[in-house]
Amino acid sequence: MHPAAAKYLEDDVGIHMWARSQFPSRRYDMQTTNIPESLNSLLRHARNLPVIALIEYIRSVIQRWFYERRELATVRERYLTNSAQAKIDEQTELSRTMNVYPALRFEFEVKDKDKVDIVDIQEKTCSCGYFQLQQLPCAHALAVCRHIRLSHHSLCSNY
Repeated sequence: MHPAAAKYLEDDVGIHMWARSQFPSRRYDMQTTNIPESLNSLLRHARNLPVIALIEYIRSVIQRWFYERRELATVRERYLTNSAQAKIDEQTELSRTMNVYPALRFEFEVKDKDKVDIVDIQEKTCSCGYFQLQQLPCAHALAVCRHIRLSHHSLCSNY
């Protein structure tokens, strides 16, 4: 729709800056808000404190956050977070109709209707790209897991 904007994004900014699939590192599927806005919101009641008291306030808040998250983590019954498990559940449902055919020791051909994808469980890749971007098994990888009786947890990123 806007050739000048497309040229700017592709040539001047670079695709790697706005497309997760082209970013050289891992971005996972996290969407964060503006950090300064988040800090301003957190500190709105403490802004008028002296500097030492403000720093102590920030330290105590961060300490509380770490404690609360650690406590939540220790009582978890699942390996994955709720959001990651929801993604796995969704992909598991999609995988139920797929057929798996071994190709090499760690590579499998996965057929779904008239589409074929290649999964490498050792490299944790799939030709669909979802596995690499999400760092969670895609439906094709989950079909392979079911076929070879492998726990999908071993294919999930530690993060």
